[in-house]
Amino acid sequence: MAHGEGVLTPITASQIDQMIATLGQGVSAPTPTLKANRTGSKLTEVFRQTSSPLPETACEVARVKDALAYVSPDVKRGMGVVLHTNGTPASDYWLGVVWAIASLQWSCGEALAREWSKSGSLYPDGSGFDAAWSAYDPSHPSPVRIGSLFKLAKANGWTDTPLPSTPAQPPYGGGYTLLGRNEIMALPSIQWRLKKVLPQKGLAAIYGPSGSGKTFLALDLGMAIARGGPWFNIRTTQCPVTLVMLEGAGGLQNRMKAWELQIGKSMPNTFKVISQSFELTAPEQVAAMGEALPKDGVVIIDTLNRAAPTADENSSQDMGTILQSLKQLEDTTGGLVVVVHHTGKDAARGMRGHSSLHAALDAVIEVKRTGDGRSWGIAKAKDGEDGGDHAFTLEHHVLGTDADGDDITGCAVKCGGTSLFQQKEPSGRQQKAALAEVKKALHKATAQPVCSAGLPIQRITVADAVTVVAGSLVTVASNKRNYRASALVQDLLNGSHLRTGTDSQGGEWLWS
Repeated sequence: MAHGEGVLTPITASQIDQMIATLGQGVSAPTPTLKANRTGSKLTEVFRQTSSPLPETACEVARVKDALAYVSPDVKRGMGVVLHTNGTPASDYWLGVVWAIASLQWSCGEALAREWSKSGSLYPDGSGFDAAWSAYDPSHPSPVRIGSLFKLAKANGWTDTPLPSTPAQPPYGGGYTLLGRNEIMALPSIQWRLKKVLPQKGLAAIYGPSGSGKTFLALDLGMAIARGGPWFNIRTTQCPVTLVMLEGAGGLQNRMKAWELQIGKSMPNTFKVISQSFELTAPEQVAAMGEALPKDGVVIIDTLNRAAPTADENSSQDMGTILQSLKQLEDTTGGLVVVVHHTGKDAARGMRGHSSLHAALDAVIEVKRTGDGRSWGIAKAKDGEDGGDHAFTLEHHVLGTDADGDDITGCAVKCGGTSLFQQKEPSGRQQKAALAEVKKALHKATAQPVCSAGLPIQRITVADAVTVVAGSLVTVASNKRNYRASALVQDLLNGSHLRTGTDSQGGEWLWS
């Protein structure tokens, strides 16, 4: 295969020596030894010593993505050439473009090239991409480089507007940066710790009334994240988890044993507990806690009240101090900080304390209890989806007997159980008919666990529900049935007439 980017203009030996003397000043690294089957010219050696790829900054990534938007991937594979020796674009440049991106040696380069390739119709499944990417040879005497991609994009109408890697400082020294479309598109997308509920970095809360099971739920959530397993059938991304246990530390051992019996697995090594006192209003303790916590992890503080015992939660000033300390922990660890908190006297008004707490959080999980029924829902998800009703029970386990011969028991969260509320019937005629069709399909479905430790229930995929509903829409034009059925199923989910979740592979399921 040829990496050919053109033919070098002949130059004299004295010119080569002069270039070597100029470019080699201050270079202490030894001259690389070239392979016998590669060109041995001194010019090639100098080029390899002094050339460097573009810096992998947000601006440069945006620049490359902008250029790729002007280059169609729907061309033949080719031999790795983007431009002919006369400067005209090759007609079969697919491989050449892949190699041009590979030449950057960026950590995001492979993803950029793959995304570009799959955006067309010839290589939608990424067929042959891995082999093409691996075949790039940077030691080739004339390798493909990113400049060829830029030239090809310009030939197709692209205007190259290089962006500064560091913004110019305004006269007052503020350093504010104005982001245009290219910079915004280059920003990293949100990463989830609990998919569409808890971000990998930020502030969150789990709150509920006393006796609702919020501490057990927080422990179960932390264990799931530490293991990297699904939680209530929602995907997690594994990381170290630290529980700062400021309430009920004496019963922690029993809770751990009950959890292990419930799951049938030992407590993960990535889950740790801190049981010493800790105050968010003491700057030296906040700094020490930040140093002790693992980086890029999750810390769960149980409870916020015990972590700020002298603060007035209704004071905007005191709550501002608490939030500043939580933010400091987030910034120090680069991870997620979760506080366990209580409801106020009026549970309908949400978390206890000043409203600035709710406003500052990226996610809020509300735990409810009515009689023997318990559930949790998403009260706030800044970049996710609010709502939902996930029922759970506290399963009792006998752990042994004490000195008096009485049972030692512990509780652990079990997914499923009695929903807290009677499901409402949808008001619309089409919604009622759609719900009836879905329930017929659920009645025929095989019972499967809702989550890793849940009760088996009858469930079907969201796609199957859409298919079932579409089949009943005989009065709707055939080419519009799937669209209408999808809208009806979504209405049923939004109205809490059906419940939904995802499995560990990202599949969407629903049940009643």
